[in-house]
Amino acid sequence: MRSKHTFKPAFFALLFIVTFFLQSVCAQSADEFKFINAQNTATLEKELNLHAANGWRLFQLPKALQGNSLGALLSRPSATDKPVKYEYKVLAARRIGTLQDEFKAAISQGYEFRSIISLYRAGDVAMDYVLNSGGETMILLERPQGETKPRFEYQFLSVKLEGTLQKELAKVVAQGYRPMEMVRAVDNSVKRAAFSMIVPAGGLMMRKEERTLITVRELAPATNAASNTPKPEYKFLATKKVATMEEEMNAAAKEGFRYHSSSPGLLTLMIRDTSEKSAKQRYEYKLLATLRTDTMQKEMQEMAEKGFNYLSTSSGLGGVTTLFERDLEKPVGSDKKEYRLLAAITDSTTEKEIAEAISSGYQFRDITRIGEFIVVLDRPRQ
Repeated sequence: MRSKHTFKPAFFALLFIVTFFLQSVCAQSADEFKFINAQNTATLEKELNLHAANGWRLFQLPKALQGNSLGALLSRPSATDKPVKYEYKVLAARRIGTLQDEFKAAISQGYEFRSIISLYRAGDVAMDYVLNSGGETMILLERPQGETKPRFEYQFLSVKLEGTLQKELAKVVAQGYRPMEMVRAVDNSVKRAAFSMIVPAGGLMMRKEERTLITVRELAPATNAASNTPKPEYKFLATKKVATMEEEMNAAAKEGFRYHSSSPGLLTLMIRDTSEKSAKQRYEYKLLATLRTDTMQKEMQEMAEKGFNYLSTSSGLGGVTTLFERDLEKPVGSDKKEYRLLAAITDSTTEKEIAEAISSGYQFRDITRIGEFIVVLDRPRQ
């Protein structure tokens, strides 16, 4: 981020606690990748800790709203290094209140947030319609082995209305918190069920969705922090259609906002530096949606030819959604990428194909799933 839309060094310092774990676990210096695929949350926690004892660390969870198993991509540095070993805790609940209580207890034990996803298996669809009981929400946490002292404090925001979440987010940002991840969730408590609506056709029950967002700040912030340090401003977007999300993102970009993060189910956070006196659009966004991975790879390459760069991929009940960004101040073709998609179901196949792609100069970018797991990689255009 440079030029008139540049976020100053002090502004970047504010975002450090949001990206600290990304810098430490998403470096491409890892020599090895391991892919695990568990059938439930208990098995996932067991396998994560089993592999962590051998030096593996969580690299990324697939971002998806549905799937009959839980995948996780792990990484491990070269054998000459002596990596810090970690331990993991997986929380899953159908009630947001229960999940929030368990999350608070884990944080007090020194665990730190890594990811949150919505688990919405095929069987949950029928359960949702018949019993008003949707899928679970899962949070994954990690800590260095033996560490029990908290380093950060978290705010767990969970509301139904877009405007309410926008207000709550602005409030905690003013207190020094920064957004980490968000998800569409379902609170299946008796209290929430009272808000269900009856759909006349078929008499099906639809539950109210929660927009859950986890924020973080340092437990002991510096006492000499400048009071005039620029504060970031966030815009929360939630839509039901890909085309609508694209329109709203570009409308926000015209106000000086830039993409910050997104979640399956078409949730997006945009960010801008409030110290900027005038808003100027520097970025343009394009969202692609498809049910076929071969079509997805073709369209991704077409976007690269137009000067767009890949940002993220997520999957929901409607297929795969891919997000691209174009820097309007850069000439088209100045930073072209070559994309490769790997689609596999078995652990061994996924590991092998990732290793082969990395050895060919590709870098890991993302992982999601729609039936099968989809890995996104890129490299400079050859």
